Amino acid sequence: MNNNSISKKSHKTLRKAILATTSLAFGTLLLHQVAFAANVQNLILSGNISVSSETVFQNLDLKIGQEINQQNINASIASLHSTGLFKDITITYKGSNVYITVEENPTITAVRYIGNQSLDSGLLNSSHELRTGDYFTKGQVQAAVKEIKKKYTGSRFSNVEVSYKIVETGDHKADLIFSITEGAETIVQKVSFVGNSVFSDGELRGVVSSKEAAIWHMFSGADTYSTDKVNFDRELLRRHYLENGYADFSVISAVADYDEDSNKYFITFTLDEGEQYKFGEVDVDSSFSNLLPDELLSLVKGRTGDTYNAVQLNDTLIALRKQAARKGFSFAKVTPIISRNPYDKTIDVVYAIEDGQRVYIDRIQIVGNTRTHDQVIRREIELAEGDVFNAESLDAAKSRLFKTGYFTGINIITERGSADDKVIVIVEVNENSTGSIGATASYSTLAGLIGELTYAETNLLGSGQQISASLKWSGIEKAASFSFTEPRFMGGDYSVGTNLFGSHGVDKDTKTHLKAGVGLVVGLPIDENINVAARYNFTYDNNRTDATTDYISAVGVKAVFDTRNKNFMPTEGFKAEVDVEFAGLGGNVKYIKAVGTSEGHFEIVKDFVASAYVTAGAINGWGGATLRQQDTFFKGGDLVRGFAADGLGPRAGGGDANGGTIFAGATLELTTPLSKEAGIYVGVFADAGTLYKSSVGGSLSDVNEIRSSVGASMIWDSPIGPLRADYAYVLNSNGVDVLEPFKFGLNFRY
Repeated sequence: MNNNSISKKSHKTLRKAILATTSLAFGTLLLHQVAFAANVQNLILSGNISVSSETVFQNLDLKIGQEINQQNINASIASLHSTGLFKDITITYKGSNVYITVEENPTITAVRYIGNQSLDSGLLNSSHELRTGDYFTKGQVQAAVKEIKKKYTGSRFSNVEVSYKIVETGDHKADLIFSITEGAETIVQKVSFVGNSVFSDGELRGVVSSKEAAIWHMFSGADTYSTDKVNFDRELLRRHYLENGYADFSVISAVADYDEDSNKYFITFTLDEGEQYKFGEVDVDSSFSNLLPDELLSLVKGRTGDTYNAVQLNDTLIALRKQAARKGFSFAKVTPIISRNPYDKTIDVVYAIEDGQRVYIDRIQIVGNTRTHDQVIRREIELAEGDVFNAESLDAAKSRLFKTGYFTGINIITERGSADDKVIVIVEVNENSTGSIGATASYSTLAGLIGELTYAETNLLGSGQQISASLKWSGIEKAASFSFTEPRFMGGDYSVGTNLFGSHGVDKDTKTHLKAGVGLVVGLPIDENINVAARYNFTYDNNRTDATTDYISAVGVKAVFDTRNKNFMPTEGFKAEVDVEFAGLGGNVKYIKAVGTSEGHFEIVKDFVASAYVTAGAINGWGGATLRQQDTFFKGGDLVRGFAADGLGPRAGGGDANGGTIFAGATLELTTPLSKEAGIYVGVFADAGTLYKSSVGGSLSDVNEIRSSVGASMIWDSPIGPLRADYAYVLNSNGVDVLEPFKFGLNFRY
C-alpha cells in the first residue's frame, strides 16, 4: 500500500475529529450561555446630578429580574438619549450587576441674543421652544437656529447668519447665547412687470407692498426687500386682478435678482392677465328647509351683468355662512360652484349650502411678523390647534387684526394637514408703523405761540401694549400727560389702562391754576364691533388766583360701535361713540357731561369715498353746584374748519373765549386718492356747527347760530406719518369769531 495514501487518509480523519471536537465545544459553550444567562439583580447608577435616579430607571428597558442582553442595553441607551437630559450614556454589566453611567446636559439658565438690531429678543424667543430651565440638547438648539433664520426671512435682512455658544456658569448650568450677523439692509431698486397690458406698471406698483427705493420710503422701510413681502405681493396682485374681473389671472413668476455690488434687489413679476369676465347667472341652492334661496339672494353681492369680482364672491360666502349660523347651522358649508362661459366671457355662480363635515385645525402658522409677537396675533384668533375649523371665526379674526392697526395687509389661507380632516391655517401679515410723534404749533392773542409734542405707540416692542405722552407749552400754560394701556390684561378680553396728568398756568377762566390728576380705565369688548370702557379720574385743582382748591372725582362710561374697514382713510363702515361723565362722587365739583359722535363712509364709485360726520355734546351742573367755566366746551377749527382754536362761540368783551355748555356739528366730505403708490389723497368738504349757552353771564355772541365753511384738503400718508392740510372758506360767522382759513397738521410715525 502506498504510504502517501495512508498519510492522506490519516489527515482527513484527523481533520474531521478536530472539527467535530470544536463544534461540540462551541455548541456546549452556547448551551452554557443560554442556560446560564445572567438576570438583572442590581442597577447601579452614577453621574446624575440634577436628574433623579427614579427618572433614569423609568426610562431603562432593563428591569430587575430581566435578562441581560445587548438588545436591552441598546434600547435602554436609546431611551435615555431620547429624554434630552444626557450628553453621554454608558451601560456595562458584570455578572448580574448592571452599571449605568450618565453625563447630564447642562441646564439653560438664560437665553440671550447678540447682534439682533432689527428684531427684538422677545420676538426671537417666540420663534423657538427653548426656555430657561430646559436641558441643552444639540438637536433642539440647531432647530432653534433654523427657526431664528426663518423669522428673519420676512425682515429687511436677507443674508443673516446665526451661530450659538454655550457658556458654563457652574453647577452644571450654562447660558445659551445666539450670535446673529444681520449684515447690510437690502433695498429694492426696481419693481418691473412683464405681461401686463390692462394695468400700467405704475398702477401695479401702487398695488404691491414692495416699493422702489425713494427718499419718501427711507423711514417706512417700504423699499426694503424681504421674501415674505414678495410672496404677499403675489397675493395682492391676484386679488387686484380678481377684483376687476380677470378670473384667469396668475403670477407666472416673481424673480428677485440680487446685485452684490450695490446690495440691491431687482424684482420682476411675470403676469398672465387673461380675459375680463362678467357675472352670468347667479343663484343660491340650499339643502336646509328653513334657509330659503329667495331670502338668501338678498345677501348676494355681484349681479348678472356686473364685472366679475372675487372679493364680492368672498363677501357673499361670508354673509351666507353668517346667516346659516344665525339659523342654527354652525357647520354649514357654503361652496361656490363656478362655471366659466368662454364664448361670452361670463361666469355663472351657484352658492351651494349644505351640512359640512367637521374639519379640525392641525396647526396655526404665522408668517411676516418681524416685530409683533406671535402671541399678540394668536390672541385675536379664537381658534387653536385641535379646534373644529370655523371659517366665520377666521373672518372675524381677520377683522380684529385689521382693527388693531398693527398691519397693512392680512391674508389667511388653509392647506391640507396631516390627515384628510385636518387643515393648516396660515396667517400672513404685512406690518404697519405703529409709533407716532406729533408736533403742532399755533398762535392766539391770549396765549401767544402754542406748541405741543405728542408721542404714541400702539404696539410697544411688539407686545400690543399702548403708551402715549404729551407736552404742551405756551406763554401762559405748561401741561404734560402720560398713559399706558394693557389691551389684554392678564390674558383676558378686557383692557386696563392708567393715566397721569398735570398742568400749571392760565386756564380757560383766565385764572392761574395748578392741576394734577390720575385716572384708571377698564375696557371690555361686547362683541366684534362694540366696546365699552369705564373710567375714574381724580383731579386736584388749585386756583392760585383766587386761593381756592377744587377736588374733582369723576366716573365715566364710553361705548363705541365700529364697523369701519380700517382706521385711517376708511372706505366703508360706520362708527358711533357715546361718552357720559358724572362728577360728584366725592369732591366738590358736580356736573353731568355727555358727548356723542358718529361717522359713516361709503364708496360711491371706485376710489371716490363719501363720508359724513355728526357730533354733539352738553354739560350741566347738578345738586345746586355752579358749573365751572373750564369744565365747559371750547370749540374752533376742530368743529368747523376755517375757525381758530377756541375761535367759535361765546366770547368775553376783551375777545377771550368763554366756552359753551351745548355744541353740535356736522361734516360732509368727499375724498379720492391722487396717487395710491405715494399715499396722497385729495378731498372737498363742507362743515357746519354751533356752540352756545355759556356758563359766564354777559357773553357776546351767545346765541344758537350756525357757523359754516367749505374747503379742500390734501392728505399724505407719508412715511413719517399722516400729513394733512385744509383750506376753508367761511360761509357764515359771527363778528366776534376768530378765523383761521389754513390748517396744517403732522403726526410723525415710525
